[in-house]
Amino acid sequence: MASERPEDVQDTLRSVTQPDMLPSGTLPWDDYSSLIDISAFQEGLGVFSDAESFMLPEESWFSNTISMPPSELFPNWKATDSDHAQHQITTDNRSHVPKDRATLGHQAFQRSPWYWMPKRSESMGADEMPVLLDDDALILSLQHEYGDIGDLPQAALKPCSTNARDSMFLIIQLHSNPALGKVPTVPSTKAVDMLLHRFLRQQTTGLCSFVHVASFNSNSCLPELLGAMVASSASTFATMPVAIMGLALQDRIRSAVVHAIDRDSTLVRTLEIIQATILWIETGLWSGVRREMEIAEAATNNAPTMLRRAGATQRSYYQDKLLASATDEGITLERKWMRWVEMESFKSTEVDIPLPASQDLWNARSGQEWKKIMLSRRPHPDHGTLSALDVANDPTMLTTLGAMYDVELCALTALHCMWISVASFLDSRSVYCRKKSAAFKRGTTLLRLEAEKQDLYQKLKVFHRTIRQLQLANVEVGMTCELFMMSLHAAPTDMQTIAGRHGEQQARLMLPYLQEWFHSEDHRYAVWHAGQVFWEAQKMRPSSIYGFYAISVYHASLVLLMASVVTRLTHAASETNLDQDRDTDTYVPLGVQRQEQNIPVVSRRILVLNRDRTPEIDDYLLTGQGILGLRSKHSVGSLSEADLIFSIVKDIFHDNWSSAEGLPSLLGELLALIKDLSKAE
Repeated sequence: MASERPEDVQDTLRSVTQPDMLPSGTLPWDDYSSLIDISAFQEGLGVFSDAESFMLPEESWFSNTISMPPSELFPNWKATDSDHAQHQITTDNRSHVPKDRATLGHQAFQRSPWYWMPKRSESMGADEMPVLLDDDALILSLQHEYGDIGDLPQAALKPCSTNARDSMFLIIQLHSNPALGKVPTVPSTKAVDMLLHRFLRQQTTGLCSFVHVASFNSNSCLPELLGAMVASSASTFATMPVAIMGLALQDRIRSAVVHAIDRDSTLVRTLEIIQATILWIETGLWSGVRREMEIAEAATNNAPTMLRRAGATQRSYYQDKLLASATDEGITLERKWMRWVEMESFKSTEVDIPLPASQDLWNARSGQEWKKIMLSRRPHPDHGTLSALDVANDPTMLTTLGAMYDVELCALTALHCMWISVASFLDSRSVYCRKKSAAFKRGTTLLRLEAEKQDLYQKLKVFHRTIRQLQLANVEVGMTCELFMMSLHAAPTDMQTIAGRHGEQQARLMLPYLQEWFHSEDHRYAVWHAGQVFWEAQKMRPSSIYGFYAISVYHASLVLLMASVVTRLTHAASETNLDQDRDTDTYVPLGVQRQEQNIPVVSRRILVLNRDRTPEIDDYLLTGQGILGLRSKHSVGSLSEADLIFSIVKDIFHDNWSSAEGLPSLLGELLALIKDLSKAE
């Protein structure tokens, strides 16, 4: 099989967050050059080894596009000489940088997967070399991370036929560099089945699945969709050769999908092509490889456009309620069930269409089972008319939806509706806060913005209380809510600018605003909710911190790191002033000395941010009095310890991905960036 480097990416357009796609506005800054892309926070159609046996090219595109060495990301990986040389260059560059926080921060972002300087040679088909995959070694690697596939429907467990596998690899061959010749070998149907079953298992356990597992048949679906599923599954493996294979497959599927639509325009209206499009986009979007991430991000509007032009984002598309009746049998029942499945597949694509049905209806294994479940339920009085917008306007409605709806997915969809308002507020605040005149500060605009922020925060608090009351099984909803409340008080783009994302000069210009933020109420609430993002992440299901949720942890760590920076600066400044007072024999009244030296024990008690809320936290949010800290596996440390923040993120990622092979590439890249930023002094 060809190891060609992936030029584009697979897996869903779960329009979730890229660090550079989040909004700005919490802090005023002069160079506000671009509007925010609110699609970055909308879930959309979320879907929801023996390494030596793999012969990789010495100049592997994969090893040259990640900043951490393969041996650090994948402990069992045997690095080539070129891998060591590449990492030595990176290490040498890191060891000769000036000791300046803005410079170090900017250089850290330059090594991150979101900083890509395109080269002419980085193009489709350039310098491709085949990867020869030994099937036994591939299966062995898959078994290391395969896990339990659970109770998948019998139809989904039907083995992939040789014809289906060959059809998939035929289109991969057709979209590979012809100068390289034929694919020397392809994985066995057993290996394809293992990858496919892993993907389908993720669909049955995920909160935002859109591939209907019970009706899926690998032997009758389009080869483009089959390839997209296999690539999506393989690319999330921590085993490096399997991940490389997945990204190589994804790149070919991207071209194959476009070619298929060019060949037959009617395919643009089919569910399978739309699913394949979403899958290749998400695979690239969260690949951790610079070129693939940027190309995928540029294509995120493809699937929404296809859905909108097909009418799937309009309420009229769902005017047929398709409720099963007692007389439905045979072909009539199967057709109604399949039509219902198709409509349900689109339910998380728009906020003003009917709410998604319950998980047991979606997971019904046959038309008869679907009919039986539906007839046993009493429809909601407003069945077919309620939308996510209704729930966003009144989150308490979640408690009355009943068994006909997927309450968790309804909650998550409605929560993403609220992000639109949060993003709009941050946008407005960024524009208006550039004005620094005293007359403006006394004006009504800031009062209006503050009132808008308080209104949004209260709505999110009601949402948070409601989901706590429901005791949802998945913590993703709570984590997303905490992230949005954090962003309301610390805009992600502003935090990245301060950290060096947009250059050294911008980082230095933002430092006064960082200090202003630090002494405001926004700082107190931002760090509290950032700690709660960590706390929710620690509770997530195994192997579920990926994509949007991995980026959420990254943004929370950025807020805490910036707070840590100012804490240390403030402490250093106070020490300097104290030394100057001593040197100049400045008189300090005795009462003031006692106030400074005899700080009450209560105020010195560390308030842990990544644990449940306590009365002490309530006092801190109100008064700002207290020493903030975080709890790691073994101890509690002060927030001023930047290394502690990195250590906790590292534990969160590794505990969630308990693989002997290490972490998927995206998580490894995020961890490397957070480590560099924590050392930027």
